[in-house]
Amino acid sequence: DLKKDNREKFFSKIATNNFDSIIMTHSQFKLIPAPYEVIKKQYEEDINILEQTLEKKRNDDNVMRYSVKDLEKRIENFKVKLSDLQTTHKKSKAIDFSELGIDALIIDEAHEFKNLLITTSMGDISGLGNLKGSQKAYDLYSKTQYIHEQNKKLYFLTGTPISNSITELYTLQRYIQPNILKEKGIQAFDSWASTFGEVTNAWELDSSGINYKIVARFNKFKNVPELSTMYKSVADIVTNNDIMKYQKDFVPKLYNDKPINIVAPRSEAIAEFIGIQDENGAWNKGSIVWRMEHQQEDITRNNLLACTTDARKAGLDFRLIDPHCNDYADSKINKLIENVFNEYNAWNDDKGTQLIFCDLSTPKQHSQKVSLNGNIATPNLNKEEFVNINEAIEQAEEENSKSLDELLAEQAKFDVYTDILKKLVAKGIPQNEIRFIHDAKTDLQKGQLFADMNSGKARILIGSTQKMGAGTNVQKRIVALHHLDCPWRPSDLEQRSGRVIRQGNELFMRDPQNFRVKEFRYATERTYDARMWQVIESKARSIEQFRKAGADVRTLEDITSGAADAAEMKAEATGNPLILLQVQLSSDLRQEEMLYSGYKRQIHNNEESLKNNISKINYLKKNTEIYTTLKTIVDSNTNEHFQGKYYEIQSSNEAIAKDFIIFKDDNSDSNKARQKEIELVFNKNIETLSKDYQKEYKIFEYKGLLISGEKTSLNTLSFYISTLDGKTFVEPENLVYKQDSQLLSLANEVNFRGFMTKVNNFYNNLDKFISQENAQIQKLELEITELKSITGDNTPKYKRKDYLEALREDNRIVMEEIEKMSKQKDYKSSFMPKSTKFLEELNKQSKTIKENAIDY
Repeated sequence: DLKKDNREKFFSKIATNNFDSIIMTHSQFKLIPAPYEVIKKQYEEDINILEQTLEKKRNDDNVMRYSVKDLEKRIENFKVKLSDLQTTHKKSKAIDFSELGIDALIIDEAHEFKNLLITTSMGDISGLGNLKGSQKAYDLYSKTQYIHEQNKKLYFLTGTPISNSITELYTLQRYIQPNILKEKGIQAFDSWASTFGEVTNAWELDSSGINYKIVARFNKFKNVPELSTMYKSVADIVTNNDIMKYQKDFVPKLYNDKPINIVAPRSEAIAEFIGIQDENGAWNKGSIVWRMEHQQEDITRNNLLACTTDARKAGLDFRLIDPHCNDYADSKINKLIENVFNEYNAWNDDKGTQLIFCDLSTPKQHSQKVSLNGNIATPNLNKEEFVNINEAIEQAEEENSKSLDELLAEQAKFDVYTDILKKLVAKGIPQNEIRFIHDAKTDLQKGQLFADMNSGKARILIGSTQKMGAGTNVQKRIVALHHLDCPWRPSDLEQRSGRVIRQGNELFMRDPQNFRVKEFRYATERTYDARMWQVIESKARSIEQFRKAGADVRTLEDITSGAADAAEMKAEATGNPLILLQVQLSSDLRQEEMLYSGYKRQIHNNEESLKNNISKINYLKKNTEIYTTLKTIVDSNTNEHFQGKYYEIQSSNEAIAKDFIIFKDDNSDSNKARQKEIELVFNKNIETLSKDYQKEYKIFEYKGLLISGEKTSLNTLSFYISTLDGKTFVEPENLVYKQDSQLLSLANEVNFRGFMTKVNNFYNNLDKFISQENAQIQKLELEITELKSITGDNTPKYKRKDYLEALREDNRIVMEEIEKMSKQKDYKSSFMPKSTKFLEELNKQSKTIKENAIDY
């Protein structure tokens, strides 16, 4: 239907028929033209913002020249697009999105549209994602703007709303909440960033995996409650952990509840390739570190991306650099082989299956056509082009385009997949039980491959995140997952793990209490592997914390969940004992800062509670006085007959009072007529009341009290009981009516007999209300006494303050020591954390308190 010759016919069919839904792929959706006026307006706004940003950068002496050039090029591209759009529109008679009669737009896997153009005057800051964006995202943005303008419905579905950088939340809000952003004056990224984001400076490993440098990174949230409230007003968030609170055996758990980190030693060849310092501190010529220091001598070979790529390859297997070098016995691949073989044998009876993820290589042929005696090396493909690493790593991925890792894998000199297959076959695993995800070229072939894995006919599947991530359903017999390399994005790591931590594992369902899946993460020490896990840590830190942010969390820059495991991997991979200490100290400091924040928050809460309790007592005492006054009047006006006055609302909105009495046990026609008249007037009054917002009307005088009511701004009918002069009154909870049925008007929710029953119930419960208020007053008075003992001058000191200060100092010193070790080859640190002594003292005090408590 969407082939070029059939599109207009298909679009006409949508526009002229009353379909309930039209389902299509992302690529097909992009073929529907966006509304001309919407996209024209968007181009003009973007050009204006870009020109303003360019002017700021031109006047800033600290801005790099390439940054200005890049903006100039982007402005020119938009002007060309605008011109082409206007020209095409004049000639085109095609139906566009606005003419299809769409009432709601639902986007599944919405994270695939995250790369929306961002314009900013910020400098060279990491963590902003790809500022240029993708055409695919821009097209969707134009269509969502039309949806908003027409007050239509818009739904985004995704498991990873933030997959790589904090800026994706801003992008999501631009799609979903453009009017809110505009209302709050933060539709421009720089305004949003200054309100909710923060640039943090931290020591991070450079691409060598050895040296440290200060990096400015946009990876911190501030004003979290406000941002969270905005986000959650349009987001329903449900995680596996949420589900497991109610269904513990929802998905398999990890062995020992965490991934298994496998750190391989680096070979002498890798060490020399990454860099070795001589006695004068100089790095060996041609090494990664040396090349980074001499970028200008050969920018094509020594640019940051080239150095990064080579360092990553060396960390995976040095034969990706030199395919003719000897296989290193202690390499990551050989450690993987042992683990895969052990798991294969351990689960042989159940035909347990395993997944191996490897992004930096790709097989050159079908798994079943691999010659077990063939040469694994493949030709070297050179790429003589400079690419900015930030753009390459965080680049927009268009439909059917290839990621950075896929391009690197295709250019690899060595086939890691084939090497793994040959070694596993040599161990005794049949070749037909080892498959590559790349074997399946069509949906039919992929379905058969998945069926073979789920039945146990195939036992080991090797693939990349891109090809073996989302949509790979092979979980029926999974027992182990192997990350041979680390992906760039936290969402990629989640997608990998999601192949295993999911429903449908038959081995798990057979024994949910004891079954555990093993997740292996591999790294070569002191290579780029450490940096990769560090990138994941930095990104996952803010993303995970934002998901779980509470109202009392103002800022976020912490490590939780998978991010903590990444921190451990980084520490182990560097081979520097101070790094592991720094990770531990940093974790301890974050915990102590949270405790201290909790202490200060508790002090504040105690003071607020004291103020609130005093106010509550005054309020309750006033209520008690009101109830007592009303009870006295009711008691003095009670008789066996239904007697009082009813008010009849006139057209002039005035109310005429009429006396009435309905005699008890009187079934005469006259008594019935009087009651019928009162009911008719009551119903008429309620009808009038339900049409007039916030206008109070008198309804009855009954047992010496006045009953009146009004329609509130919340679309409820509320009734008040007061003294006849109106000075003392209450609004009983049982006399508030809401429209519970869409079929009935608000007036129909109130009927005379039910209403009078509720009034009498209130009168009869006045004694109970007085007792309840007095009991609450006594309880609050006790709380006030207790709160006064821990507030003001009686506020307790923070017992862990010395330990906190020592941790802060230890964290500062350990980073200085790490920097010295990085710059001075022979420097030996004698650093010992002082905070340990304070912690021991705290533990002693805690132990003494417990022992004394036992004695008592």
